Amino acid sequence: MVIDSPTLNFIQPICTAVKSGGGESELLSLPYSYPNYFCGIAPWHGYVQTFFDTSSSATIYGLMDELETSPPKWIVYQRQLDTLRIHELAYNHGQPLEQRVLDELIERKLAEVSWRAMYTSDFGNSRWWDNQWILIRTR
Repeated sequence: MVIDSPTLNFIQPICTAVKSGGGESELLSLPYSYPNYFCGIAPWHGYVQTFFDTSSSATIYGLMDELETSPPKWIVYQRQLDTLRIHELAYNHGQPLEQRVLDELIERKLAEVSWRAMYTSDFGNSRWWDNQWILIRTR
């Protein structure tokens, strides 16, 4: 896969960290599986897209149940609260979407230090869109 230098510089530390343990890595990338593909790691439990307007409530709540009981070793989370809010307004009459509850779960786990942020990046951030990437180690 050919990617530009800024994207390579952003993704390489993620791939290095995830693969450093050796063996088969478990990686969940949210909302899209780009880090899985860049790093050559199959998407955890087949979660390949959990974006705001295309994922059912059952998918998001099922994912949250799995994250609570038996999470993957690694999660790459692209936190996009501005984009989430736009989708809530456009697709859910301004009411919170399930992904907001998923965000709260991830943030709670990080605040409790039961999960650890190992790497963060504002890759893709702009003055119009807040964009934060977090590489999380769950165990």
